[in-house]
Order: sequence, then structure tokens, then C-alpha cells
Amino acid sequence: MAQIKIAHIKEQGRDLIIIPLDSSFHDKTPSQREATRKALQACVCDANLEGAVVLVWRSGHNQYFIAPDQWHEYLRRLSWHAIISRLNKTLPCDWTVHRPRAHTSRMNA
Repeated sequence: MAQIKIAHIKEQGRDLIIIPLDSSFHDKTPSQREATRKALQACVCDANLEGAVVLVWRSGHNQYFIAPDQWHEYLRRLSWHAIISRLNKTLPCDWTVHRPRAHTSRMNA
């Protein structure tokens, strides 16, 4: 089971779960990113944590995130260093349970 470092913080009176990801996440397709977000959200639920789940990653000198709209302004102001310095929990995540399965389709001849 993977152990993922997260920042579980309270901001503006609400819980926020920030999950920093490797820069290779930038190369994923939008559907792969969404599948990862859903899998991590399931891990958060399994761990009985509450809060908006935010994925953050860097590519080159740029920082990116996937988050609910109401958090965009806050996250644009948050540096990578600030995120890393707030890592305060470890999220257990069983990717064999939550990893999206590949779907194959067959065409009838």
C-alpha cells in the first residue's frame, strides 16, 4: 500500500487536502488526470478524512493544480515551497483497489 504525503489544512474555515504529485503527472491526458483524482478521492474517503481534494504538480518552472473553482485564487498564490512545508499527514492508498481499470471494447463482426 502506497503512503502519500499530503497537506491537510484548514483555510478560510474549510478543510483542504493538498496532494503534491510528481512532474510526470503533467504528461497525463485529461481523462488520466481525472481518473487519478477520483482514485485519490477514494483513498481520502477510505482514510475518513474530510476536505476538498486538490492535486498539485510542477512542470518546468510552472505549477499546476486541479481543484474546485472556489480554491483557484488561493492556490495561485501558494508557492511550491509553501505546499511542501505544510505536508503533515500520510495518506494510505491501495492503488490495486482504486486504480482505474483499462477498458477494452470489442466490435462484433
